[in-house]
Amino acid sequence: MRARGVLMSKTKIVVIDNDKKAVWELSKSLECEENIEVVSVEENGIDGLEAINKYNPDIVIMELLLTGIDGFSIIDYIKECKYDIKIILTSVINQQNIVREAFDKGIDYFAVKPYDVNTIVNRVKRIIGENKNSETFSAIYSVDSIIANSLIQLGIPASLKGYRYVATGIKRATEDQGVLEGVTKILYPDIAKEYDSTPQRVEKAIRHAIEVAWNKNSDCDLKNKFCVNLDKGRKRPTNSEFIATMSQYIINSYR
Repeated sequence: MRARGVLMSKTKIVVIDNDKKAVWELSKSLECEENIEVVSVEENGIDGLEAINKYNPDIVIMELLLTGIDGFSIIDYIKECKYDIKIILTSVINQQNIVREAFDKGIDYFAVKPYDVNTIVNRVKRIIGENKNSETFSAIYSVDSIIANSLIQLGIPASLKGYRYVATGIKRATEDQGVLEGVTKILYPDIAKEYDSTPQRVEKAIRHAIEVAWNKNSDCDLKNKFCVNLDKGRKRPTNSEFIATMSQYIINSYR
């Protein structure tokens, strides 16, 4: 990030969110990183804006729905002032038009709540080490939003335990289709390692998430994409079929 003198200073972060528990867990995890300093934690948009002006942080992590001043207004202010600040936006709202507007305004990452703290920390570390411009960030990280929106459309809520496992599996497959050749031996262990779980629990949680989606009566266009691949008598896809079909759908969405 920005250099001061000869030495590189710590990356300064301002967190703006009224979810005290989530903020405490996130701040604690960020502070464990040697080169990161959380300089301010605020619960509303007005105090958050003051903290931004006071500390001129490298990264702002904030909720979209803030009291006083909302997240979009703060983003507009940051851009109008031409601050060199990376922005991570979080929200329970996962509508595609909202996500698209956020990236159009210049954010660097969008996280759907409830998010995994380790995921946010890893994104922060990527931003710190990333030399690409914000437009490239938008192109990369909007994949997460498309995956999240698609899973919710299918009827897999973000609160479900298997949600983050299946979302991670789909993203891995979009990045490397080769993992589909070894879902049990490669993909499950990889996901389990990231979330401190076991391959067996990952497999079971993903299977349950698919069952939840197919037990619902929704007849969305996305779910119909799986019908052509199902044998007669089978009501839902296997884990491998689901991840493969979803990853191909995401890839095609970016063509």
